[in-house]
Amino acid sequence: MITTRRMVVIIVAVDLMHVLTLVPEYVTVTLTWRFFPSRNRTLLSLGIRDGSAKGVTFLLHFILAFLGQVLVIIFTAILTLHLKRQTSWRQTVTKEIVKKNKKSFSSRDKKSMILVVVIASVLIVCYSPSILCLVNFILPEFYVGGKLFPLFRDAWAFAYLFAILNSGINVFIFYNVSTNYKNTFKQFFRCLITVTSVAVNNAQFCFKVKNTHEKITPRFCRETILRNNYA
Repeated sequence: MITTRRMVVIIVAVDLMHVLTLVPEYVTVTLTWRFFPSRNRTLLSLGIRDGSAKGVTFLLHFILAFLGQVLVIIFTAILTLHLKRQTSWRQTVTKEIVKKNKKSFSSRDKKSMILVVVIASVLIVCYSPSILCLVNFILPEFYVGGKLFPLFRDAWAFAYLFAILNSGINVFIFYNVSTNYKNTFKQFFRCLITVTSVAVNNAQFCFKVKNTHEKITPRFCRETILRNNYA
């Protein structure tokens, strides 16, 4: 059974495992003086003590990312099957209620399944660039300070862009699919929504006043907006 305590333990364990994979990388990276021919100057830059540990770090990142995506696919399939079985069981136990509210039950279950599948699909697509970790392991020059550094920089910028997209797009997915999430979002940001609606009403009111061909001055606009909001 999923409890709050177990969830905290799992999250801490996952974060700790992720931090441990970074230890070999930070052990091998150091600051060193390096000559840059393009600038004709010696500057302080990153240096690598031993490339073997760096390769192990990227290999661990790839294994964790690949394992995570496989687990997401498996658990998504299990959760979808569980929702279907739960729907069938509920329809069997409460036939009369389901006959009266068949549309509400089916739509709610379909929304839950769609939400799970969409979130999992977005996660898999956005974290697919994690295969770059395997490229880092195969090509040692595909790293900071290597010959393929420009390609390394651009590729990882693209990968981080996908990760940012995954973090931001979930809000819009939950808002459009989950009714409870939408209601909670509106309650939490009620002040912002109220201010936005007032601004829209003021814009519409000023447009109506403008169409009456009356002389509009800053003072007249302020007074009419105040009367409109507090009437």
